[in-house]
Amino acid sequence: MKTRHLLGSLLVAGALVAVGLWLSSGTVKAPQPQVPEATSCAAPANDVHTLPGRSQVNEAPPKNAEPDIPPEPPPAPLDNDPAAGRVWLRVVDADTQQPLADTQVELFPAGRDNNGSTFGYLNDATRPAPRRTDAEGRLALTVSPLEGEPDEDADVAFDDFARQASRLYVPVPPGWYPLVGTFRLGLAIYELTAKPTDAPIDVPVRRFASLTVNVRDQSGVPVSDAQLRLNVLTDSYEDTDWHDVFSGLPRAESRLFSPPKEDAVERELLPRQIVCKWNGEEKTEAELQEEMEDGDVEDLGFRPVGSFGTTEFDALPRLTVVAFAWHRLYGVVSARMDLGADANTLEVVFPNTRTAELHVRVNWSPKPDNPEDEIEVMLTDSGPYGRTGPLKYADEGTQLQWEVPAGDESSELVLTGVPAGWWHLAIPDVGPGAGVLVELAPGESKTVQLLLGDDTVCRWTPIIRCDGEQLAEADLVLIGGGIVWRNPAAVRYDAATGKTSPIELSPGEWTALVPTLPPFHFTLKPGETRSDVFELKVLNVQFAISGELAALLGEPDEAVGLELEAVGDWRDAAHLRSLRAGMHTRDAGYEQLLPDATTTWFVPTGEYEWSLTGSRQKLKGRIRFSADGPTKVKFDLQSLPGCAVLEVELVGFEADQQPQVTVDDAEGLCIEPADHFLSTSMYLEEPTALYHDLFDPLHASLLQVDGDHYVVFAPPGTVAVQVKSGDRYCSSLAKVPGKLVVNAKRLAESEEPEVLFVEELANADDPYAGENDFEGPKDGIKEIRYDIEMYGDDGWFWRSTDWSAFDVPHGTMRVIVHRAEYLEDDSCRNFVAQFEVNVQGKLTVVELGKQKYTPYATLDLVFKGHGSPEQCEDAWWFPEQGPRAPRLVALDMGQRVVKLDYLSEYMPDGRLEFTFRDMLLPPGHYRLIPWPGAAPKDCREFSLKPGEHSTIITQGS
Repeated sequence: MKTRHLLGSLLVAGALVAVGLWLSSGTVKAPQPQVPEATSCAAPANDVHTLPGRSQVNEAPPKNAEPDIPPEPPPAPLDNDPAAGRVWLRVVDADTQQPLADTQVELFPAGRDNNGSTFGYLNDATRPAPRRTDAEGRLALTVSPLEGEPDEDADVAFDDFARQASRLYVPVPPGWYPLVGTFRLGLAIYELTAKPTDAPIDVPVRRFASLTVNVRDQSGVPVSDAQLRLNVLTDSYEDTDWHDVFSGLPRAESRLFSPPKEDAVERELLPRQIVCKWNGEEKTEAELQEEMEDGDVEDLGFRPVGSFGTTEFDALPRLTVVAFAWHRLYGVVSARMDLGADANTLEVVFPNTRTAELHVRVNWSPKPDNPEDEIEVMLTDSGPYGRTGPLKYADEGTQLQWEVPAGDESSELVLTGVPAGWWHLAIPDVGPGAGVLVELAPGESKTVQLLLGDDTVCRWTPIIRCDGEQLAEADLVLIGGGIVWRNPAAVRYDAATGKTSPIELSPGEWTALVPTLPPFHFTLKPGETRSDVFELKVLNVQFAISGELAALLGEPDEAVGLELEAVGDWRDAAHLRSLRAGMHTRDAGYEQLLPDATTTWFVPTGEYEWSLTGSRQKLKGRIRFSADGPTKVKFDLQSLPGCAVLEVELVGFEADQQPQVTVDDAEGLCIEPADHFLSTSMYLEEPTALYHDLFDPLHASLLQVDGDHYVVFAPPGTVAVQVKSGDRYCSSLAKVPGKLVVNAKRLAESEEPEVLFVEELANADDPYAGENDFEGPKDGIKEIRYDIEMYGDDGWFWRSTDWSAFDVPHGTMRVIVHRAEYLEDDSCRNFVAQFEVNVQGKLTVVELGKQKYTPYATLDLVFKGHGSPEQCEDAWWFPEQGPRAPRLVALDMGQRVVKLDYLSEYMPDGRLEFTFRDMLLPPGHYRLIPWPGAAPKDCREFSLKPGEHSTIITQGS
């Protein structure tokens, strides 16, 4: 009997095992998932589960403490079809690519915002009860029909008109965050309506990380009374989708565009950092006081670091975080970190560059009538020659203002927490205004004085002369007093009375900028009356024109008009008008040049644009007059001032088909940063301004001598000459001085040969079927971009990122290809290839994927101190708009100029320094010209090697 029972038990057990094996066999061959987006891989996290918004890391509760939520039993086979009312998702660990089996998940609602414009996670929507994935990490969502009113209890609702999901729930385990964008996930679900599948859609998720931030000084001592703020940098637009729901941190600007602005944080804190005490009583900055009264004081997100200088964060997405620490003694410092799995530690160290202290003694003479009347005290960041555009606080919050009582004869103002650098302190609205420009070193305490009241007002009379005779009017610029910017001023002289109008100024140090002269520094004592004489540097210049040139511009023996216009700050200034009026009084026709006759002008030293205007043609160019001359200028066909001659000869053109000839400077020869350039360089968006354009103005003038003979007048260098006849044309780069011959056959031939660039030649019989679209990822590469440049034997130049074929001249072409490889982690590698192509026949195909590439070099340019010591004005710090741009010339690439248009730093911590950092450049030889017109001894040549980083420091005076 026992044997029969035992045999029956074994038969039942065997049947159960067989059924179990059959069921398990249906889940072994899991379908391949559909991944809606690529994810980066890193080491898996540990078993710490952290919910968003928590302030500390909590261990995951034991599994038996979780609610008893049964997993969804999958059908066999799995039917992923919205028409059947169900879609299947699979929750996947983004780091291991393994499904999260039998895992509790929360369902986060996603849909359109209140405006109906943005599809993303909905913060305020109600979440349904948690669910659990099955043994394959899968979860089923119920689907509402496409037509009619959506079912409110369904997990997914569709908007058939928009061809996407209008509402869906995204499964995310507690302590994790999603890496899939809701819009892309909703679109992938909608696509199942047209093509159901037996594969689930993957939802990649990643564990949160934790972070410990230690705030220390340079000795390692905790700074316990510091304040701390943490920002996270999102990687893409889709990151911004989930960030506000799953991360408790404020989101900084996407690093697709720029890093968060440390300068902007400093600017926000300045009204709180700088403490103002007037006669011992602390005053609140005016704008901050107004915000406090209106209840609009912004929470800047700073929190105390605690007694040990340590702050812990959890529930952090594993992206880049930036920690800002603030202390009134040290100012603001920041540090950034790419968070990894598990616990992370970030050290934030305050430098020794402490903030400074400024003591101001304010004295009145006479004392104010009403001591309780309020006056304004203004503090503005500045430079050695006043306010300049590229300063780091240049847009907003640059000027702090406090309202204080006027007081009696003497008062004391104390400002603490002032960052090191150049500052302008002023009381601007009392009389002519009083102010002082002061440079503060780190940790320095400095005392200055301001004098106010009618008795302190000074009267300064500048007497401006030319050739011993005082001008009727003249312009100048003053730096000093209560105005932080350069202050234009005008001087007028009445010859009938012999009097010159004085200028009222406050006592103190001043700088006067007078045309043609170096800056003039002087100090005014309280109530002083003073005059200074300035003799402008003016040349007597004789101008003449040859009969041959005059006949080409107009008619023989006809006068040609001459005009000189100053270039730069003194364009059409009052002293020029006075000089012109004086010359016109002496000779009413002095501006008309007759052939082989001379006329004499008074010309102040400086740079000018000249123009010759005849009845038929016009020429223009530039000329500089220095103390050494020139004192005689003759315009003729052999040369023009500042110009050399390029002869252009046309050969083989029909008399009745006269071609059109134009000429321009070769700005296309600048090395422009490619799209990938800014993606790898941590340039600040501000400041961007430099004093003038990349290229010095090149005035190329074209003059037709006869039917087939032209002359081009231009400064020595390269110009582009274009010859066009009907629909056919050709462009040539030519050196000046020199000669260029353009044959009519070249226009006909320009339509024949073509060059076609492809990533890879897929079909030799059909080169236009080349593989131009990189299909990634491959070897970790997500995308490849190319920039292509070509040079011809005669200087022909072309640049494009287009894949279409284009016409080129016959002969050997030099090709430079810039290749950017974008990796899956959003980093970028940059390479360059240089080779030659012999253009023969109708079509030449170049396969870019088979070329030999070398890594770019990287370069930092650092400029310190004062520039151009032999010049009157400091080319780096004197101009309002920023430094006159240095020139970096690529010697191996046809003397091409590298584009320097983004400053990385400008006066950091108040130092006289500016930089261009992390510039990506092809390896080769370069020449640095530190300022316009620099002598050869001040220039520097150097080489850049592939893949290496170089730093070139230029130390000025």
